[in-house]
Amino acid sequence: MAQPRPLYYVGSGQLNVQIPYETTANSSAVLSVNNNGQVTTQSFQVASAAPGIFTDSTGALVPTAAAARGQEIAFYIDGAGAVSPAIPTGAAPAASHGARGPSKPVQPTSVTIGGATANIDFIGIPSGLAGVTQINRASSDRDFNGGSSGGGGQWGGNRQCCGENYDH
Repeated sequence: MAQPRPLYYVGSGQLNVQIPYETTANSSAVLSVNNNGQVTTQSFQVASAAPGIFTDSTGALVPTAAAARGQEIAFYIDGAGAVSPAIPTGAAPAASHGARGPSKPVQPTSVTIGGATANIDFIGIPSGLAGVTQINRASSDRDFNGGSSGGGGQWGGNRQCCGENYDH
């Protein structure tokens, strides 16, 4: 039987819904939308993870669009897959995670910049955000001098950081 699922955004050509954590990876799922009696249905394959990086309309990372050398950068992704400790689908973690810490993706996670692996200083679901994972890393001299940005070209001078690629 169909179950209502968390719906986060509806716009022209876009529908943001959280795929339940309980959905079996590598299975087929059916999405049905009923808009005042007008129903559409679409089948799709469920992957164990399908990460996407949050950017604004200019392509800048969200929430940290720019950083100075050594400054911590935070950015958001979705589609990280199962997390531990588990949280209910559609629920946001409480402000206090307690001794267990924030929920984190159970699959290995890495960040690359210009093909080079970058250290992850923090990864977890921030309080107040359902289905969103935050990743933090410190910007480095490599990001600005001699390292290739994810968007192409060399960074130098006063150019702001960072072009991130998320590998899962």
